[in-house]
Amino acid sequence: MQFFAAERRIALSVGELAAFRTGLAAPPSRRSVGRAALGQAWHNTLRTRTAALYPEAQFEVVIKASLPHRGWVIEIEGRIDQAIPEADGWRFTEVKSITLPLPMHPSFLLERYPAYACQAVAYACMARSLPAYADKRIETELLFVEVQTGITQALPLGAADEGFFYTQLEALIAYAEDTYLRRERIHAADLSLPYPELRPEQTALLQTLKEAPEDVRILALEAPTGFGKTGITLYWALEALKAGHCERIIYLTGKTTGQWAVERELARIIPPGTPIRSQAFRSREDHSIRSPLHTCDPFGLLCNEGLEARWQRAGIQLSDLFDSGSFSVEAAKKVGHEKGLCPYALSRSALALADVWVSDYNYVFSPAHSGVFENQIAYEPGRTLLIVDEAHNLPTRVADALSGAHTFAEAAHILEELRLGDIPAPLMAAWENWVHFLEQLPASKCMEESLVYTLLDVAEKVAEMVEKHLVYPVEVPSETRLKLWQAAEVRGFLADARFEKLIHSPQAGTLTLTCLDARRVIRAVLDRFGKSVLMSATLAPLPAFIESCGLKATAVHPITAPCPWRDNAYNVALDTRLDTRFRLRPQAYDLTAETLAHLKAASKKGPAVGFFPSYAYAEAVYHALKNKAPTLNVALQPPMGDLASQTHFLKRALEEADILLLVLGSRFSESVDLLGGHITHALVAGPGLPAMSTVEEAARDLLKDKGQKAAFRTIYQIPAMRKVHQALGRLVRSPQQTAHVLLHCQRFGEHDYHNLLDPTYHPKALIKTEADLIKWLGP
Repeated sequence: MQFFAAERRIALSVGELAAFRTGLAAPPSRRSVGRAALGQAWHNTLRTRTAALYPEAQFEVVIKASLPHRGWVIEIEGRIDQAIPEADGWRFTEVKSITLPLPMHPSFLLERYPAYACQAVAYACMARSLPAYADKRIETELLFVEVQTGITQALPLGAADEGFFYTQLEALIAYAEDTYLRRERIHAADLSLPYPELRPEQTALLQTLKEAPEDVRILALEAPTGFGKTGITLYWALEALKAGHCERIIYLTGKTTGQWAVERELARIIPPGTPIRSQAFRSREDHSIRSPLHTCDPFGLLCNEGLEARWQRAGIQLSDLFDSGSFSVEAAKKVGHEKGLCPYALSRSALALADVWVSDYNYVFSPAHSGVFENQIAYEPGRTLLIVDEAHNLPTRVADALSGAHTFAEAAHILEELRLGDIPAPLMAAWENWVHFLEQLPASKCMEESLVYTLLDVAEKVAEMVEKHLVYPVEVPSETRLKLWQAAEVRGFLADARFEKLIHSPQAGTLTLTCLDARRVIRAVLDRFGKSVLMSATLAPLPAFIESCGLKATAVHPITAPCPWRDNAYNVALDTRLDTRFRLRPQAYDLTAETLAHLKAASKKGPAVGFFPSYAYAEAVYHALKNKAPTLNVALQPPMGDLASQTHFLKRALEEADILLLVLGSRFSESVDLLGGHITHALVAGPGLPAMSTVEEAARDLLKDKGQKAAFRTIYQIPAMRKVHQALGRLVRSPQQTAHVLLHCQRFGEHDYHNLLDPTYHPKALIKTEADLIKWLGP
């Protein structure tokens, strides 16, 4: 669906018109490739029957019409399944495959499938405006076919049923008129600067964004943590929205705290009363509520039952949710509590009315989640400005979204659940084969080719049976239903030629499916957007990042934000007294503990911080500190915990601890922004290379044509040094802050690692002895 507001013109398909909704509605039903193929097979069978009965019948007849309506022109196009000539006109037949048993009462079918009725009568209404059908009698009918059995039921539609079409047309025009008027008001709206007074480097970045080449659709923006790039980029994007250069902004960040920060920035930039609407969208779990009026189902099946009727009883309009200009997850939960509605359904439906979406990467890049956005009214990536924050994580996040794992224990549990229900025998047989395959699966670093072929056969049968038989009349728990669909998706993973994959078993009975290289998937997504900004504090080395996203250097315009106040903010020294390679670490635990004690003694406020490549390494130093400096209060990052508990731990440690031990690249990246201004002394115990694993080695093997050294640099060294940069960047977040940083490993001085260090962190002092350390730390 495309809106051409200036021309007051709408172009859409018959299917899009029929499915158009602006109120709360259940999401489109999950329809897999196999289910679609089954429906198409019945279409073909019925076509053959009709052709035998009516040799002059036409099929898949394209019909286009331009319908003026209330000051708008609706350009609508579709394909009539069957057009059968009759004595004085035509009979249009729309074929629809369904999973419910037939026959059913006609009124029930119309109530259950109003969009199908709308499609059928739309063709008749369109045809009457065309010369080819002038003065012809046109009859329409819906022909339902039950996919399991092939039983059919014809449902004739008359003039009274054309109300389905005109009701949809009215709703579409109302939405278009509202959108048109709001865009006119947006064009005239005033925005506030993101900060009371822009620093010179922020003003320079804003000007650079405005002057970026129009013919380059992807910008790679690198600016340090604390620069204010979120506010500056949002202000520039909102100015583009005002000017009509885009129709929507999508801001992606993988951190919940990052999404909250974006919401705060938007509140500063968009004054109250401005017609620009923004909305944060997160997972179903984040939206979940338990209240007297509604309790959310973790998988959404119960949440969607009777949803439209409950929405009607609630008596609110989606536009009312944006009275304050924004609609947050917390606001959705509040409305859900008060009105007995699913907050996730509220948020999902409200997206159609928002100009700015703030969400996780998955809703654009993950096939399992992107349908939430793809199914929104008038969602047009080509007219959307996409901003990807923390973009250095994008290749890994997309690869993770495409990967998965399945275990014998889980599959066997599901088999027991299925045996308790009335499950079709073919589905049971397919699942029993799946369980048997997993049970017999040996541990392996890479699955043997013969076993892969067996997996293909088993996965194909599971997918076929799930798609054919897993329908609502089959009563299984929601979680079991989800697991069945996830198993069915194995077929799609195996068939997907867009990425290299590793199929392996880290232990017997476990099947792990890993995407090793997501670059083609990322490129395909970015190619759809009118403009994209990939931004982070740690894109460098830029050529490697661009390549990891499947892009060509000529297709990306790089922007490096100037930040002169950081040049002297870090006092960095290289400690050559130790080598933190895994086998040598135990020899230096005591040295690291003593060094942290020295850093704490020199610190004027807050604890001294140690960043470590692994939790085990940090824990070992924690015990060394307890022995070497028992009077010091040492806080060790807990290995697990949600965002709230992490933040609580970090705030308490900053107030009470003498020494704080954190893990590079850990989940504490959600809370570590709190370090700025609180920490003045820190050490990094080595470059944080990931442990060699089956997956990393398989990924390195893909790059063997570049040479072993280049492959090692790409798979191990670059990600390791990005973790270092991420940690150090959060120590200094404003011009008033400074930090002493000790690169606590001689490898930081080696050519390969030194060249990957941001120049800001190049050491100015060399530590060879304890006396050198004390001298560097100063009085």
